[in-house]
Order: sequence, then structure tokens, then C-alpha cells
Amino acid sequence: MVIEKLEVENIIEIKQIRGCLQLRPELLTIFDMLCKTANLALNTEAKKVDNTEPVIEDYIEPDLMSDSDDEDSISIQSTRL
Repeated sequence: MVIEKLEVENIIEIKQIRGCLQLRPELLTIFDMLCKTANLALNTEAKKVDNTEPVIEDYIEPDLMSDSDDEDSISIQSTRL
């Protein structure tokens, strides 16, 4: 399932609109119904696009093996004088 990122600007705009509509309760009710309908439509559309559940990967240990074989490595030996 695809989940859209929630934008803070959208939340602020909705709160501002609701604040402006406080003096008109009938319009506030219609706006709330509109928001619920839009939310339902977006969620339904997202389910139609992708019916799979989100995949949460288990923690995977990184491969710490060297990219080169021991035979190909250059060995530096210290020599004492």
C-alpha cells in the first residue's frame, strides 16, 4: 500500500480554513464532509493502485568481507635492521 507523505502546509491550511468558517457552522459542516470524502477517495485510490502491505525489512548484517582475495593482497612485512 502506498502511503503519501503528510504535508504540514496542508494541515495548517485546513486549520486556517476551519477557523474562517467558525462563524458559518453550515459551511464548516460541509467543509468537514468534503475533507472526509476526499480522504476516503484518496485512501480508496491508493488501495486500488497497490494492494500489497508495506514491507518492513528485517535488520540485515552488512557483509564485512573484503572485496579482494587474500592471494591478491599485497603483504607488507616489517624488517628489522
